[in-house]
Amino acid sequence: MEYPYFKGLEADRYSFYRVPKALVKADLFQKMSGDAKLLYAVLLDRMSLSIKNGWQDKHGNAYIICTIEEVMDSIHCARQKAVKLLDELEQEFRLIERRRQGLCKPNLLYVKDLYAGLSQSNYWKYENHTSGGMKNELPGVPKSNGSNTEKINKTDNSETDLIYPAELQEEEQYRRYFKEALELEILEQGYPADKTVLYEILELLVEKLEGIVYSTMGKKAAPIFANYILTIFMFIFLSNISGLFGLRPPTADYGTTFALGLITFFLIHITQFKNIPGKQIWKDMCSPLPPWLPIWLPINLISEIAVPISLSLRLFANVLSGTVMMALVYGLLSKLAVIWPAALHLYFDLFSGAIQTYVFCMLTMTYIGQNYEAE
Repeated sequence: MEYPYFKGLEADRYSFYRVPKALVKADLFQKMSGDAKLLYAVLLDRMSLSIKNGWQDKHGNAYIICTIEEVMDSIHCARQKAVKLLDELEQEFRLIERRRQGLCKPNLLYVKDLYAGLSQSNYWKYENHTSGGMKNELPGVPKSNGSNTEKINKTDNSETDLIYPAELQEEEQYRRYFKEALELEILEQGYPADKTVLYEILELLVEKLEGIVYSTMGKKAAPIFANYILTIFMFIFLSNISGLFGLRPPTADYGTTFALGLITFFLIHITQFKNIPGKQIWKDMCSPLPPWLPIWLPINLISEIAVPISLSLRLFANVLSGTVMMALVYGLLSKLAVIWPAALHLYFDLFSGAIQTYVFCMLTMTYIGQNYEAE
């Protein structure tokens, strides 16, 4: 097929995907693949439509809904490459952010403002090494209307890390925590063909943890206690299901569950005294009556002391009951207990164990998060 030459301004009638010049010129993005730059341009185009349609969250941040299949169709690539490109934009360059909505719902995809981020980090000047060292400004960033004596900052290429925050975002911390806990690098070496699947599992864990902890504890408490919640969740869950491997669950011992309850109890009150004024604490302990009439103080004290006891007893009783039931099955019906006890193991060890783990962690997050909400 033959195509005619341009005679004038015919190019203006075309619609374009706009690739920011910074992605091409700035040293910061030299290692970014060309397909990732193209995908960012496609997502930018979708973002402009989302803003027009009013797709914004409660904080006013615009988002788009773009599934893996839509990415594959947009840039004509395989599924594995689409996942890789999204990971490159999110993990390596942080130009997008994905947030999981829940089961059977597509992720929300936030396209980050490239030029605003570069401007805030003072990386708004860069060398154009291909045109005689001429200084270029990033397009879209307006010049200051200050005096003529204002000097242009020369940003060295070694300062390109200014685009990233000094501290890793909480999501990146979770990602690194899971990578170390699951020994992901070792798994990659052992199963190189499943690398994409491993990282999809990692992202699922991170998004689930972030979603549950943030929705329950709030933005102030979640970054502080997320690692603790994850630790006790994994410990309790693995302890509860140890019966599947013929072991006695550690959580079937009250000493274990009571220790976990005490840790939660101390964390609750440490955060309480740290974030709530003493007068407010006294008022709460005397409620529903006025502070000068502390008739309900003993009852409220008992309710506070009952927290670690109720947490530990609930977990201990449920796990112990399952252990006793399975011991009775194997002890009294040893000759008949061949296949059908597997169903009981699924309920008492796996299902009940997962439920009790979830309940313990949710109550812990709720109790601690209340002290930050009341701040």
